[in-house]
Amino acid sequence: MEVAERLRWIIESISLDYYGEKVGCTASLGIAILQKGEEEEDLIRRADQMLYRAKENGKNQVAISPQDT
Repeated sequence: MEVAERLRWIIESISLDYYGEKVGCTASLGIAILQKGEEEEDLIRRADQMLYRAKENGKNQVAISPQDT
């Protein structure tokens, strides 16, 4: 979670030049940890669900699967 938050903060602090205009950038991240006996497809599905949760909760944030906290 700490690494994801640092990455999100770094992305947020970047200012891009787009045809002479400064443009900000943000990132929403979803985190899930592979559980014992879990298939990779399930891990990806849970991470994807957390990505959408981060976006639904206002974007530019990190969401972690409740079972991974």
